[in-house]
Amino acid sequence: MSSDSLSCFDRFLNEEERKVPNRIKRLNVGNGEFTNRIVFTTTREDDPSVWFNRKYPQYEYIGQFLIGNTKYITAQIRQKKTKEVLSTLREDSNIKVLRQSPENGDVSPSMKVDKAWAAGYSGKGITIAILDDGLQTDHPDLAANIDTANDRDVYDNDDDPTPTNGSSHGTETSGFIGAIKDNNVCVVGVAFKSTLLGIRILGALGITDSDEAQALTHYISKVDIYSNSWGPDDGTGFNAPKSITKAALKNGVNNLNIIYGRNGKGVIYVWAAGNGGTTDNCNADGYVNSIYTVAITSVQIGQNAWYSEVCAPVLAAAYGGSKFDKFLTTTTTPSGCKSEGVEGTSYAAPIATGIVALTLEAKSTTTAVSDSIIVTSRDCSSINYLEHVQVDITFSYSRFRGATQLYLVSPSGTISHLLHYRYQDEVDNTAAGNQTWTFMSVHFWKENPIGRWHLEITSYVETVTVTLNSWTLNFFGTSTDPWPSIGQSSTATTKTTTEPKTQTTTVGKTTRSTTKLKTKPTTASTTLVSTSKDANGSIANTYNTNVPMIASIIGAFIAILALVGAVFATYALMKSIRKLETKKQRKSEIPNLYMYDREQNQAVTQIYGRRIDVY
Repeated sequence: MSSDSLSCFDRFLNEEERKVPNRIKRLNVGNGEFTNRIVFTTTREDDPSVWFNRKYPQYEYIGQFLIGNTKYITAQIRQKKTKEVLSTLREDSNIKVLRQSPENGDVSPSMKVDKAWAAGYSGKGITIAILDDGLQTDHPDLAANIDTANDRDVYDNDDDPTPTNGSSHGTETSGFIGAIKDNNVCVVGVAFKSTLLGIRILGALGITDSDEAQALTHYISKVDIYSNSWGPDDGTGFNAPKSITKAALKNGVNNLNIIYGRNGKGVIYVWAAGNGGTTDNCNADGYVNSIYTVAITSVQIGQNAWYSEVCAPVLAAAYGGSKFDKFLTTTTTPSGCKSEGVEGTSYAAPIATGIVALTLEAKSTTTAVSDSIIVTSRDCSSINYLEHVQVDITFSYSRFRGATQLYLVSPSGTISHLLHYRYQDEVDNTAAGNQTWTFMSVHFWKENPIGRWHLEITSYVETVTVTLNSWTLNFFGTSTDPWPSIGQSSTATTKTTTEPKTQTTTVGKTTRSTTKLKTKPTTASTTLVSTSKDANGSIANTYNTNVPMIASIIGAFIAILALVGAVFATYALMKSIRKLETKKQRKSEIPNLYMYDREQNQAVTQIYGRRIDVY
């Protein structure tokens, strides 16, 4: 397209883009007045200039426009110019009434943060490090959420991230993430109950490769997200992190050691994509185009923000404020609020960071409490093959009992889901309480009990706290294989009886117990008749020739009785098999589980049922 074909608006944008300062901090760009404007969609087809002011007298109708098939209405609140927030991060009561009107769609710009709040998410439990020019840790809208015990000034090598006079960028970006809700100060952060950690990394002079690496790994055992609204100069050059910083980014994301971020899941690095406009391309920024960072650009109403760069590495966009529709409001130094000139990817990135925090709280962040018991051969000397495992468990919950979930893991790695989320039980038991119950599982059938057993307890609902108070293991099984391999034979039958005896030990707050079984074997011996073959191959009985004739007669009679008994036994066995086959045909669609008669130690009964292993 030639320059002659550019619209006046395009030329204006290009002129504005050329005025964007090339500053490494990616501070806010441009200045302007707070607009008091809102934009929303509507489903009404009649002219809003006729009905809007009459229906909503607290607003002054400005105009309407179309983007595709979507109609937008712009209006201005009828009140004097103010610095009080009117952004989507803290919903004005008038805007709420407007949004809830049946003919209106979403108030724009909207990222539906309010819907996440309504679902109970606030960023609680998520720790976010802000790498910038410092953070005012005693700001009235931030102080309650700031972890002052673990913040850091990498630039001056101390533990106080307080910015120098005139430096407010880090405090401004922090407000979008973790400003406190409902305190009537400045703004409410997207993740208003998250924990903020200030890391000062920027100053009047440059920083070294090792400084960047230290900042990006500071307190990595507890940090979930690192928010970065800084980078190389906009508009020119090819600049990338050096070797140590590259290693830090890769390690933070890839290291699956549980002592690292998010319990071994890897931390999240959010990065502002830059404010070079269409005359710059973020692919020349090695921080933004790293595969280990999440690049965030900015939008304004209905289009890319005028300062946003052409940027293939961008993963997502958030509203970052714009002089052409609406500035944002946030916290600033010293202890103040700012609502003029707040626009830039520096602000879109922390808003996205807050949304990531809400997502982590809702989804990739379930916290489980686990404990283990080591079962030794001395604890359980008489059981080599498990049948049933009972677990006596006492747990407590802050609310919603039905949200409790329990998993038992055997030394062999088999996972048994003892208790899963139950909606109705959650509804019926909303108050805090505790529960003692004996759970049973047959998922460990024929396993050896020796080794480490794990019990894990968690809640299906993130805002609910569950506590494992005590648990006890009880084992039931046999010392011999109930189903010996085909081909094995025995010359004797062993009767085994079990008498469980519980031995209890206490470790910390957890009561652990294993079952010790006493075995009393009773052996029934069987007399075998030895035979041999003569030279012709016929079978000859070997016996004592001095035995009287009557003994031979009695022996023959016993042999006849044994033969008759064998015939009847065979007939009875065949009849039983036919009955079992008939049952099997009737219930062929159900898998079979076999149990054995402890008195005979052999499979004699089929129990129809379904075994379910939960992984």
